[in-house]
Amino acid sequence: MSSKPLRRFVTLIFGVLAGVGVLAGLWGWTAERTLNRRLAELQEQGAPITVAELDAQSHPNGKRATELVQALSRELAATDPNWQDLLSSETAGADQPTEEEAARMRAIVESPRARELCRQWAELPGDQPYAALDGQNDFMERLLPIMSDVRNGYRYLSVSARYWRSQGEVDRAMDDIVTGLRGLRRGPPCWVGHLVRVACLRLMLREAADTLSAGRIGDEAWNALDAGLTELDVNRWWKEAIRSERAYGLDQMERQLAFARYWPARPMYQNTVAYYLDTLDSYQSWSPDGPDNATKKPLAKRFSPWNKLVDLLTPAVEASQNAGRTALAEIRCLRVQLRILKQTAAEGEQAEITWDAIDLTEADKTDPFSRQPLTIRRTDEGWIVYSVGRNLLDDGGEFGDQEDVGVRVALPR
Repeated sequence: MSSKPLRRFVTLIFGVLAGVGVLAGLWGWTAERTLNRRLAELQEQGAPITVAELDAQSHPNGKRATELVQALSRELAATDPNWQDLLSSETAGADQPTEEEAARMRAIVESPRARELCRQWAELPGDQPYAALDGQNDFMERLLPIMSDVRNGYRYLSVSARYWRSQGEVDRAMDDIVTGLRGLRRGPPCWVGHLVRVACLRLMLREAADTLSAGRIGDEAWNALDAGLTELDVNRWWKEAIRSERAYGLDQMERQLAFARYWPARPMYQNTVAYYLDTLDSYQSWSPDGPDNATKKPLAKRFSPWNKLVDLLTPAVEASQNAGRTALAEIRCLRVQLRILKQTAAEGEQAEITWDAIDLTEADKTDPFSRQPLTIRRTDEGWIVYSVGRNLLDDGGEFGDQEDVGVRVALPR
C-alpha cells in the first residue's frame, strides 16, 4: 500500500474514533443532565435521595417510637421467654385457653411495665415512621430488628385481647385493639415495612372480628373502634414506603454497581438510575385505592443492560399493592359489620340489612379490587361482608389465598 492511501486510511480511522468519542461524550452529557435534573426535582420536593438524608430527616418521635418497641420486646422476653407460643395456631383457634395458657397470658397482660410501654408507644404524637437508630450497619439491616419488635408489639396486643375476651371482658379486649390501631399511624420506612404494617393491621382486624362475635361491646368501644378504622390511611403508608425505598435503592445502586459509575459504562449506569426514579414515580399511582396496573403506559427505557434489575421490582410492587388492597378491603368490611351489629342490636337479628341503611360513603362501601360494592351475605351464625379479592370472582365468602377477602362476624348472644 502506497503512503498516500495509508494516510487516508489512518485519517479515516482517527476520524471514526473522534466521531465515536464525540457521540459518547454527548451521550454521557445527556444521561448525566437527565439524571441530575431528576435528582434536583426530588430535592426541591424535600424527598431524600440518600440514606444519609433519610436518616437526617428522621423525626425525634420516630426514634422514640423505635426505643419504646425495643424496650417492650425486652420486657416481654423477660416476663416469659416463650411468650410467643401463646400465638400458636392451636391456642389461637381454641375457644378458651387452658389453665396454664391463661396463667401465662395473665402474667403478660398484667405486666405493668409492658402495659405502660405499649401505652406510651401508641399515644406518641405524630405519624412519623420508625427511625433506624445510630449505628454503622447497613440501613436495611438496622430496620429489620425494628420490624421484628413492631410485630412483637402487635402480638402482645393480640395475646392481651384474647385473654380479656376469654374472661368475658370484651370492652377491655377492644381497648387493646384500638390501641394497636393508633400505633399503626407509623411504620418502618420501606416496602418490607409496609408489608409488616399491613400484617399487623390484619392481625388487629381479626382480633376485632373475634371480639365483636364474643359479646356486645359498649357504645364507647364501638365509637373508638370505628374512629380508629376511619383514621387508617393505607394509601399514605404506600407513599411513605416508596419515599424511603427510593433513597435506599439509590444507595444500593451506588454500592452494588460501583464499577459501572466510570467510563465507558457511566452513561448506561445513569440511564438505569433515571429509569429507576421514573419507575418509582409511576408506582406512586399504584396505591391500594388507585387504578388497575394494566392501564399504566410502559415507561420509556434508555439503553442500559441494568434496566432489567429495575424491572425485577414489579412483582414486589404488585405484592405490596395487593397486600394494601386486602387491608383496605378488610377495613371497609369491618366498618360495614359495625353498622350491621348496631342495626341488629336495635331491631333484632332478623333486621333487614340494605346498603341504603349503611351510613357510609360510597367509597367506603366499594370493593378496592372490583370497584363494585362489597358483598353482604347472611349466614346461620351471622353476617359476612367481603371483597372478591385478587381473582375478581365471588367465591361465596370463602376466604383463602386466591379467594374472597373480608370479615365474618357472628351475632353475639
